[in-house]
Amino acid sequence: YVLRAVAPAALGPERAFALGLALRNFARQAPAGATLFVLEDSAGHEASLEAEALGLTHFLAWLALCHAEVRARGVSTIGLLTGNGISAAFFANALQAEVLFALPEARVKLMEARAMERVTGLSRSEIESLLENDPVFGQPARHLRTWKALAGELDRLDAQALTDLAAAMS
Repeated sequence: YVLRAVAPAALGPERAFALGLALRNFARQAPAGATLFVLEDSAGHEASLEAEALGLTHFLAWLALCHAEVRARGVSTIGLLTGNGISAAFFANALQAEVLFALPEARVKLMEARAMERVTGLSRSEIESLLENDPVFGQPARHLRTWKALAGELDRLDAQALTDLAAAMS
């Protein structure tokens, strides 16, 4: 089973709610021993006053809780970072899986470079170096290994790779 959190638009309250409902419905109907792949390549969460006023943070927390319900019902969950995992949208979705794998080109973006410059006082070139090479600030998914949050990198994403991952989880 596959849950795709792949969208060009940012994750707003409505979509977070819809993803959570899909997870809850799946959790209640999933056969014993099922595996759920959570594919992540997103534009992050919606950063607007309207989204905040509508309770986006609550919907993101609820989405994470729905992932917990899936796991509590005995479904194995595997997160697959196929492109961008951006801030709270990534934290509430693919990072909630039991294990996380990534394609080599996948990136985790917590903060834009301009914002990092303002917050840290570092130059653009220093920030760009950190974004590529630092285990704390680095955006390439490989840096998640430093924090034991990445189980491995996949060289491809196809049906056979998914089958192999599911077999390894059981």
